[in-house]
Amino acid sequence: SVSLFNLACSKTTFSYNQLDWLLPWYLNRFVNLDQHQERYLDSLLSPFLDWHRAEELPKYLRTFKNFEGLLDDEVMPADLERLEDEIEHAWVRLERRSLDWLINLATILSAKQVEDFFQKLKKQQNKYEKKYLPRTDAEFVEEARQELVGLLKKYLGSITPEQRKFIDSQLVDLKRSDRTWLDERARWMDRVEKVLERKPDWQDNLKKLLIDREKNLSEDYLMVYEWNMSVIRNILVRNLNSRSKRQDRKLRNELAKWQRDIETLIAQTKGSS
Repeated sequence: SVSLFNLACSKTTFSYNQLDWLLPWYLNRFVNLDQHQERYLDSLLSPFLDWHRAEELPKYLRTFKNFEGLLDDEVMPADLERLEDEIEHAWVRLERRSLDWLINLATILSAKQVEDFFQKLKKQQNKYEKKYLPRTDAEFVEEARQELVGLLKKYLGSITPEQRKFIDSQLVDLKRSDRTWLDERARWMDRVEKVLERKPDWQDNLKKLLIDREKNLSEDYLMVYEWNMSVIRNILVRNLNSRSKRQDRKLRNELAKWQRDIETLIAQTKGSS
């Protein structure tokens, strides 16, 4: 049941407080768990979520405060790179911490469930290929522009004509990433599918595969990713440094909302301990 306190919170805190059933629901999109498996997953998720609330949320709060502190001076590309590193490290910690319960869950899946899991992943892969690959280069850039402008408008409000002009001038330098991303995704699925044949020592092999995932990325994928990140980073830096007073207020208000949400979640954690 959902408490009145949760209902009074923002969408962010409300959604976070539902992770204990949202995560199993998401997993059930790919694997139909039986009641025993769902109960087992619940028992694994509880300590995982306790750890995340107690140890990770304070780090997220520091990241938002660090970003807000950058706004008092000129923002440099290196500043955003440091923030990207913080976010990446947070994601790695999340992956590492979830390894054991993911492997434990994989241990109790039937062969039919594993087969169905990969069939759904491959169906999703095929859907992505049909959606993204037929695009022209111009359509690829336009969709990237719409996504980026939408993000900037959310945090800065209205974008000035000068800012839009700079965005358009930079986005033409983007490299097509859909094919390299889909190829990398297909290779990843093949590696995991092979390990989940569950031959001797498969748990150790799966853990190693997950931990070393970044090491196994192709050079093409890394090259395209790094290039496109540099293009986006330069656009963000230019927009942040050219923001108006109105855009600055909007940005700081949005960051303050995130910080309040995280502080609320941390207070809930302390209150329940």
